[in-house]
Amino acid sequence: MSKTRTLEKLAKLVFAVSSEAEFFAYATSPQIRDSIDWSGFKRSAETDSRPFPSLRPILGRITVCLDALRTCRAPVLSKSTPSRILFSDANPCHTHFCELKKEVEAFKREFQRLSL
Repeated sequence: MSKTRTLEKLAKLVFAVSSEAEFFAYATSPQIRDSIDWSGFKRSAETDSRPFPSLRPILGRITVCLDALRTCRAPVLSKSTPSRILFSDANPCHTHFCELKKEVEAFKREFQRLSL
């Protein structure tokens, strides 16, 4: 696979996992959390990032954020939870997702630099 395709594959993986993590962090039902599985992310990221050493630390931090989010034992908030609580530090998963978002932004910047 060409480096360009591998880089695009990595980007799709990161953006898909980020989207799933957002659903996980702000889930209002246990079924949503139970349906999300990003267990293959680490293996794929390690394999596909070999030609891109500058992405490897970012992908490692994304993996750490995903692990922290997965182990977040916060109860699922009810559907009537006000957004000021759902999207605040009152939701323990919010902090982990915010860290993940920072790393995804770092990935985007590096992806754009490598794509030039």
